[in-house]
Amino acid sequence: MLFQVAGGCGLGTLKAADEAGIWGIGVDVDQYSVAGHVLTSAIKRVDNGVYQAIQQVKAGKFSGGADLVFNLKNNGVGVGKTNPAVPKAFITLMNSYRAKIIAGTLKIPTAIK
Repeated sequence: MLFQVAGGCGLGTLKAADEAGIWGIGVDVDQYSVAGHVLTSAIKRVDNGVYQAIQQVKAGKFSGGADLVFNLKNNGVGVGKTNPAVPKAFITLMNSYRAKIIAGTLKIPTAIK
């Protein structure tokens, strides 16, 4: 399995995975249709981030000079189209983890020790 982490620069990785007959995972945008062996993509929802920042500006609440954090709870990240080869039980499990992360009952480490 290859999880490419270079956005558009990593498209060759997905094509190489396809040629090798192994699975690839896209990143940044939905890269499902880039090659035949793409399981899914880890998506950065930049569109939602920009929209939320604009809404803050309109409301007079955008302070600038600070990081904005985008996550599952505020729809800043997501998962792209999922290959039908992925068992439905895995998708159900993924969705249950997603709900627990959003609810705060499953804590994801934010730093490497």
